[in-house]
Amino acid sequence: MYDRLGFREQTRYHMHPADPLDAAPVHPPGSSLRQIRTTDIDAIAVLDRHVSGEDRRPLIERFAASGWLLEDGPDARMGAGSGEPSLRAFLCRHSAGNAALIAPRPEDALCLLDLHRHLLPQGGRAGRGSSRRTRAGRRLLAERGRAEWRTFPRMVRGPEPEWLPAAIWGQFNHAMG
Repeated sequence: MYDRLGFREQTRYHMHPADPLDAAPVHPPGSSLRQIRTTDIDAIAVLDRHVSGEDRRPLIERFAASGWLLEDGPDARMGAGSGEPSLRAFLCRHSAGNAALIAPRPEDALCLLDLHRHLLPQGGRAGRGSSRRTRAGRRLLAERGRAEWRTFPRMVRGPEPEWLPAAIWGQFNHAMG
């Protein structure tokens, strides 16, 4: 069916499930961690489109209330001049186990991955998926004891979108990117 509609497999996402964590993560130095506000949606949608190559704003708007973001902390902003926080990464939880996670810096991704695990109910499992093009991210997770469970395709239709696979650490689910 997808072939007839003009879709093709661009890559595969490798899923690495994990169990809940009791302790909340400590955010990386120079950052602050907080829940997403409606005023953050524009900046999140811009970062998400830049990284994913997709317009997922409707999904971001729908799940922002369950989301978290990392931004530059007060110490990092002092030298930047503007004093305004700068978005570094975000996590939008779609369900107990699935979450879109965009983080250009691995240390930010690990913090948000651990936060997602911390927010899971007892007995839950967090899914995390990275592209096969992101060997460093998959290696980093393997070093932390997260074995690969399965893969899902990333399908595209039309021109190849520009995207940054190394900054994608989780999808809403495999059918929604």
